[in-house]
Amino acid sequence: YREALAQVGFHAGRTGERTVSVRTVPAVFDAALDPELLRDALTAFVREEVDGGRKTVDAVADELLSDLACYPSITGNTSLREGSVLDLLAALDDCENPYACPHGRPVIVEFDRDEIASRFERDYPGHGGRRREE
Repeated sequence: YREALAQVGFHAGRTGERTVSVRTVPAVFDAALDPELLRDALTAFVREEVDGGRKTVDAVADELLSDLACYPSITGNTSLREGSVLDLLAALDDCENPYACPHGRPVIVEFDRDEIASRFERDYPGHGGRRREE
């Protein structure tokens, strides 16, 4: 597995019968990488290799990098400051495909005016009804 991991920027070595020490990770993950996520992702990577390598090394590496790329993403109910929003939009501008994560889930969703209005419906008992748009 050492060569396969090295192809995607990880350098590791066995330090015990069931222990591996990861010495280098790709720079892109340096700031946001959770050690538990790294352990789980690398365990899955090595297990795939040990279990007969049903997938190619490239396919497993793509899955590993996709998982690691998605982990630090902004999820629902995350509050953002104005500066964070601007940074996020600038980062999306730099993406090859800003519309989907590596797993294919949408990053940008469009809501038209009617959809937004229906989600904030004000026609309920005791309320004066929806204001007319001018």
